[in-house]
Amino acid sequence: MYEREEEKLRQLKSQLEQQSLPLDEADQMIRSGIAKAKADRSKKNRRRKRIMWSAALSAILVLTFVTSIRVSTAFANTIASIPGMEPFVAMIQQDKGLQAIFKEDYYQKIGASQTVGDVTMTIDGVILDETGMNVYYTIESSKKMKTASVNTIEITNSSPMPEAGISYGGMSANDIFSYQEVMEITFSKRNVFADLSFTVEAEMDIDSSEVSFSIPFEVPEQTKPSKPYVLNEIVELDGQHFTVDKVVISPLRIGVQITFDLNNTKKILSFEDMRLIDEKGEVWSKIANGVTGFGNEKGKTTHTFFLQSNYFSTPKKLYLQINKAQAVKQEQAFLEVNTDTKELLSYPDGPQLQLVDASRNGIELLLSVKDFHHDPFTTAIDAKGKEIAISSFSLYGEGDATHWGPTFETTSYTNPIRLELHAYPTYIEGDVKVEVK
Repeated sequence: MYEREEEKLRQLKSQLEQQSLPLDEADQMIRSGIAKAKADRSKKNRRRKRIMWSAALSAILVLTFVTSIRVSTAFANTIASIPGMEPFVAMIQQDKGLQAIFKEDYYQKIGASQTVGDVTMTIDGVILDETGMNVYYTIESSKKMKTASVNTIEITNSSPMPEAGISYGGMSANDIFSYQEVMEITFSKRNVFADLSFTVEAEMDIDSSEVSFSIPFEVPEQTKPSKPYVLNEIVELDGQHFTVDKVVISPLRIGVQITFDLNNTKKILSFEDMRLIDEKGEVWSKIANGVTGFGNEKGKTTHTFFLQSNYFSTPKKLYLQINKAQAVKQEQAFLEVNTDTKELLSYPDGPQLQLVDASRNGIELLLSVKDFHHDPFTTAIDAKGKEIAISSFSLYGEGDATHWGPTFETTSYTNPIRLELHAYPTYIEGDVKVEVK
């Protein structure tokens, strides 16, 4: 039944590996899955992902395409039975925590909608826990939409929203009547709302016309409480030491809080192979697509990394295992570029990195590694210590190389500029195992 859909997804994955993924910084965070926003590079339209950040937040991002799209018939039928959820089957299949949420009926149906002209926006349903909120929505029109894209979408509550990031796909329509998307909100700290009434505010461009929506809705049931496990265990990976402070298990995700030793010779950027495993050998690995953690704030050594959730499982034993991480030498944890002279002044040991082009508006880099789909940096610092926001970021593969293209929010800065790394294809390996439960 799903062979045709699987083949389409394979073709889409192949196409997207050659397309750019810009990441807009402001008040949002990266969403899992394949981004859908209009872009233009070399006079070709490419799909891209929109990201924006809270000013007070920085993050470790790992953007990964769908790599396995085999969908079990039973699970697909479960999701397909929920109105509006059919398009999300393949994406949900990549996350064991999301699968469990739907199997355990933790997804809450909403059905609130608003029609503006020919276009209707419907809030199909939500998943809410102490770590964040997924809002699934549908855009449909009585006429074919030649082009459609999301400009902004946010959510409000009677109380101030907690410090968080919002991410969403910017769908680029092509003669369609409807499409479905998800807005994901990730809180920087655990939060419980006293009032479960919310409003989604959205602005969209549909066939060159701006359409605005304001849709109030109420979440029927309160969140389930998270399950914290305080560990405070010091471990070592290839000579680098860190403390596993705690593991917090929530329905949407597991947060693993880690504090790095200030005396480490290398800066660990992210964990490539981190997972939970129970006494039967069942594994819950890192988030397959999207945000994999918070952290990497300047001067901070404590970070939180996200895994798929086993909230609805009841293992007798549970272990955290770590075997591989991205890491660079502490003194090389940045790139330094002079955009006036078009010089790449410094970068880490490892794969060759070339400066293809540079201007005060942004730079283009070529990394001699294939399919490294990670966002390497989110801000730049100029020679006087002034922060330069990265307004967009393009990422696409070309043969055996990967292109990085940050665009700066301002041209008023002093060269050279320094871009702190959050991802880079150099690794350390080892064997860390911590008993959680």
